[in-house]
Amino acid sequence: MCGHCNLEPEFVLHCLLDCHKVHAVWDSFGADNFAWFWLENNIVKWIQKGINDIGTRFITIIWWIWRARCDECISLQVITTQMVMHRASMMASDIDKCYGVSAVSVKQVRWVSWVFPISNVTVLNVDGSSLGNPCWSVP
Repeated sequence: MCGHCNLEPEFVLHCLLDCHKVHAVWDSFGADNFAWFWLENNIVKWIQKGINDIGTRFITIIWWIWRARCDECISLQVITTQMVMHRASMMASDIDKCYGVSAVSVKQVRWVSWVFPISNVTVLNVDGSSLGNPCWSVP
């Protein structure tokens, strides 16, 4: 029997999606915004769709749902819906910071050059640099 509800057989899909205690987590997340979310009966396809459509947050919610289930079954510790959502959100943020493309700032190097001006023109260097002539550079 399910370690959360003790009402249904403990299948993975039930533990991660169908259990009424887990519904509160997914409702809090906004699963109703995804048409496929409650309709998939194949755990592998459900996870693949979740990864493709939702991403890191989906995986971290699954992880925290499973962790909450194990904590409740093994150590009789209850992790609330709010705790699952908060911890999943924090974990997703950390993962995105470490591995996410959007979290990486890519600086492009842009080489600039100076073209000698036409005669009778005075040029004032105002950017503070004096490449190749450090003794004339003023900080």
